[in-house]
Amino acid sequence: MSRDEEIKIQGMPPNEWEGRKEKAHRARHDRYEFIDQFRGLCVLFLTFAWVTIQLGWNKLVPAILSHGFVFYNDEITTTWNWLQVDNYSYTWIDLGASLFMIIVGVTVPISFRSRAKKDGTGMALLRLFLRYPIFIGLQLFLDAMMKAPMSYQTVLLGQGAEGFMTRLGIGTVVAGLAAWLVKHVDRRFLLAVGIMAVQGVLYIMPGLQVFHYNAVNKEPLAWMGNSKFFDYYMIPFDAISYSALAIAGTCFWDWLDKDNVTASFKRRILPVGIYSWVACFVVCWFIPFSWMDASVTQDLLALGMVFFMLTLFFCMEQFFKYKIPYLSALGKNALILYIIGFLGWWLYMYLGLFNFVTPETAWLGLVLCTGLVVPVVLLAWVLDKNKIYWRF
Repeated sequence: MSRDEEIKIQGMPPNEWEGRKEKAHRARHDRYEFIDQFRGLCVLFLTFAWVTIQLGWNKLVPAILSHGFVFYNDEITTTWNWLQVDNYSYTWIDLGASLFMIIVGVTVPISFRSRAKKDGTGMALLRLFLRYPIFIGLQLFLDAMMKAPMSYQTVLLGQGAEGFMTRLGIGTVVAGLAAWLVKHVDRRFLLAVGIMAVQGVLYIMPGLQVFHYNAVNKEPLAWMGNSKFFDYYMIPFDAISYSALAIAGTCFWDWLDKDNVTASFKRRILPVGIYSWVACFVVCWFIPFSWMDASVTQDLLALGMVFFMLTLFFCMEQFFKYKIPYLSALGKNALILYIIGFLGWWLYMYLGLFNFVTPETAWLGLVLCTGLVVPVVLLAWVLDKNKIYWRF
């Protein structure tokens, strides 16, 4: 038997990972360690980002963790080609949300088809569409806790930094519909590429710059009149990007040939990862990185990152029989743990703990990160130990 024949995608059956539930209420699909490991890593990034984004505004974190705020100045704007942009408030940590959207897309075909097999396609579609209002509810909860200004743009379209949960809901629904309607995986991926291309073209059109999140000129266009509904965020650039990323995530899973895993990685997954980064290098000369609008450059960078990282975690599982401690537990309850991390941030704000971090005591930022991450990880471990998982 060749080494390639020995490589199999082996999941954990429902009776093992949901053993506490009655059989009728268990999920019908397996769990996959390499997916949970990477999803757990995303949750870890998003958890300590609650601290770094807060301290980043005051330039009290290492630059690489600062969301680019170390370099940001409200009074300085630059011209990039024909675009007016701010001075690149972007670092690697800003990939976290896009990575999470892709990994959600990877799992959508698994859960949707499992539900369709168990309860029928109609019920699977109903459950899929229900995710959108559920995510909106989570967004409203986060906005209320943060006392953030609410608008239809953030709540319904997921516009800007405050609309992350809504964007997840939009991307999840789009991914499920794409996996159901477009069976041919290569064509589905071309659909994702087409959506990115449309978003990129709209983004660089001079007449549409008013719709950028950080647009220099916020005056509405003449043809928009005095409308207060179709105003500055008429084009939800970030929601469009998340939809494309979610669709691309479904392609990762469907490209995996369960009987010939190595060939499927070579045929599609690794080339997509490589050429996404090549395309990112080319496109970034025309379209700047922007985590507020989730520009195409960020999409391509994130897409390559996810495909390579999933390959890495798969190889760690298959060849080295190694998994990073606690990441799987984090990945199995990703959303609820993200919200717990937010509640930790809220507690920090309520107690005024961020005020203790000054340029002379910048090292306290590490203490705050640790104080947030450790309880989240411990909770993940307890939930996993007791086979308690939140899914909807």
